[in-house]
Amino acid sequence: MSNANVRPYLLLMIFAIAACKPLQAADDQVRVVPASELGQWWQVVPGHDPQPPHLDMAQPLETGCIAVAFEIQGDGSVSNERVWRTTLTDSLAGKRLERGALQAMHQSRFLPAPANKNNSAVYTYYVFTFTLI
Repeated sequence: MSNANVRPYLLLMIFAIAACKPLQAADDQVRVVPASELGQWWQVVPGHDPQPPHLDMAQPLETGCIAVAFEIQGDGSVSNERVWRTTLTDSLAGKRLERGALQAMHQSRFLPAPANKNNSAVYTYYVFTFTLI
């Protein structure tokens, strides 16, 4: 194989290594934690737990649930919140509840659990449930 044929493969290999290295570093920085194990990593600051959105009884209401995925940063703040799953319809009321759930998650604060001495960031989820009584 001549040098002219090796050069494209070498450049491709260098590009692949350069592109994959940051991905590996990102995996090491944020741990994915199931909601059932979150208490081993982070605990909710009293008074700053995720509260369901305020429901306006004059507006049409829906029943169902919204799972919000989010990241807890090393300082206990929440970021990267997004609706992961929902059983609500695509109606105005459903969208209003989704926005409220995202805002409630963003306003939540957490303290590291005793086992989380490094304040490791985690990615997890929380489920909001809406029922009519």
